[in-house]
Amino acid sequence: MKNEINQITQGVSERIPSPEIALQFILEELDAARQGNIAAEQFVKNSGFSPVEYEGAMQNSFDEVDGANGPQQFLLTSVSAYSHNIDLLVHIRLSVAKEIIRIWQVYALTESRISTLMESLKNILEEDSDVMPELSSTIPVPKCANQCHIVFRRRHIDSAKGIITILKNLTGDDSEDLIRKSLAQ
Repeated sequence: MKNEINQITQGVSERIPSPEIALQFILEELDAARQGNIAAEQFVKNSGFSPVEYEGAMQNSFDEVDGANGPQQFLLTSVSAYSHNIDLLVHIRLSVAKEIIRIWQVYALTESRISTLMESLKNILEEDSDVMPELSSTIPVPKCANQCHIVFRRRHIDSAKGIITILKNLTGDDSEDLIRKSLAQ
């Protein structure tokens, strides 16, 4: 089985053209794994990434990751033969993800993580006009911000605060600087 995992890992890695694609690939794997079996959930919990980073990553995919020649499609095709044994399939996917993290040094991709998080923060601030007043009283609500249903407000506010916390740890910037920088993107 180790040989198969190595071959799949090599095939996945060969289809990753940049560190940013490696990061997106891992975030998508974490997003999928969080909904998996106990081993998958444990992998996500110990991944070193925040839910703010990976939740919804599969919905934000693009062709370089999930297109016909992308690493996700190669992985899906490679593990399809194991679909009758879910535990083995999960083991293979988690093993491949661990190796991609190691090979591409995903934890060291601070600039890519910052960029991804800044874009996520900007999206939240522009998606829900009720978020900015909860984060800062000195920065105006973006003019393009939409009015969202109250059901989503708490989740958006919590997500924005979580992103800001991670960004503060990665950059050393304060909350208001991070908000301004995200909106300037």
